[in-house]
Amino acid sequence: MAYRIPTAEVLAVAIVDVLRENPTVDSQKQLTELVRERLHCIDPAYAVTGQRIRRTAISSGLVRIEVQTRDSGKRRRLTRCPVCDSKLSKVRNRTISGDITIIGRRCPNCSYHMGLTERIPTRYVFSNIHSRRRSPADNGQTKL
Repeated sequence: MAYRIPTAEVLAVAIVDVLRENPTVDSQKQLTELVRERLHCIDPAYAVTGQRIRRTAISSGLVRIEVQTRDSGKRRRLTRCPVCDSKLSKVRNRTISGDITIIGRRCPNCSYHMGLTERIPTRYVFSNIHSRRRSPADNGQTKL
């Protein structure tokens, strides 16, 4: 069966549409299923992976992502972010003697960070940055 790969713009629009209907999506798998449904409405031949959806959502800047991680216990020198594949920056600290040591790494694009041991992403929570603001009338409050 032949398939087509959607452009980054089409994919970003589908992600924003899904998050407009569901302001918070609790897993990458759930977001992938919802985005695939939306893309199949546009073109039934569209196919996309969860990893590409996650990276497109982060790079578009229209989605807030919370990364839940666990500690692996292994000391590894990661240079690329496992969440968005951007370069990790070093977190430095100055000691009492004046030396500078690296105490961890963090990603400038997403919320991923680690200490001296690698942290493995376990769950992603996606939320819409431009969610509808609640008005006082929604809270049962009235103007006097």
